[in-house]
Amino acid sequence: MSTKPKVVESKILIPFILITSLFALWGFANDITNPMVSAFKKILELDNFQASLVQMAFYGGYFTMALPAAVLVNKYSYKVGVLIGLALYAIGALLFYPATAFEEYYFFLLALYIRIGVSGDYCQSIHSFHGSKRDRNPKA
Repeated sequence: MSTKPKVVESKILIPFILITSLFALWGFANDITNPMVSAFKKILELDNFQASLVQMAFYGGYFTMALPAAVLVNKYSYKVGVLIGLALYAIGALLFYPATAFEEYYFFLLALYIRIGVSGDYCQSIHSFHGSKRDRNPKA
């Protein structure tokens, strides 16, 4: 009787679980964008064009940061990409506090751009982590 190969090696099980759980958090961030548009529109008294800029900041940040993130991961490692991505994500999220205090629409857009723009960074890193060993960056 042959032994089944393990899906995840035991030495990387905890990091695998932690990194995989980030997908749920990233999905949540993606899912709250549409309700955020209507909330911003109501609270900040925005017109349709200004409200659409929330979506543009969200997806524009992801679009503009994907290639720099890939370069970062390729140059250093997926671990560095994950750590930098999570740090910048936290900074973007924390920027919502002063944006709320100032009640400035463009401050919210900047915070959203930073928070989501780096999703490209850590998403690229997570895909590198989940890839096969031969596909991973050798510097990891």
